[in-house]
Amino acid sequence: MSYRIVDEPGRSALEQAIVDPKWPFFASMFAGAWLAFPWFVINAFALGGARRYGDLLISGLLLAVNAALIVGTSALLSRMVLTEQSYPYVLLVPVAVRLVAFYVLYLRQAKTFELFEYFGGTPRNGLLLVIAGSFLRGRVLGELPPVFQLLLA
Repeated sequence: MSYRIVDEPGRSALEQAIVDPKWPFFASMFAGAWLAFPWFVINAFALGGARRYGDLLISGLLLAVNAALIVGTSALLSRMVLTEQSYPYVLLVPVAVRLVAFYVLYLRQAKTFELFEYFGGTPRNGLLLVIAGSFLRGRVLGELPPVFQLLLA
């Protein structure tokens, strides 16, 4: 029986898709959650680390929490608990929750990624996808209903 590091990345069929987790994190800031959610999940499974299912769970919970926050603030606005002037400020709460969760995902994947590089893995550069995502942001989100725009912005 050989010794195995818990976070040591395992071989996966998606190994060619591995990027430094900073790129999905940058995508969350410049392109939006529509690109960052799937990219973090794909990267977690491509890395093959022990935390990949936890990353999937965090992403799913984050989508559910953000949806609940957006529906809740809309309900407060419709019941006139919030004013029209305060609504944009209240919508910063889902943005902050997304940013914190994306940072947690980044930190979780960074350890596994460092082991991947240490054991000789060669990651892809994600800069072009971040740039393309930032240019496509308006087009992708513009086609969605306003609730989904708030959820995936």
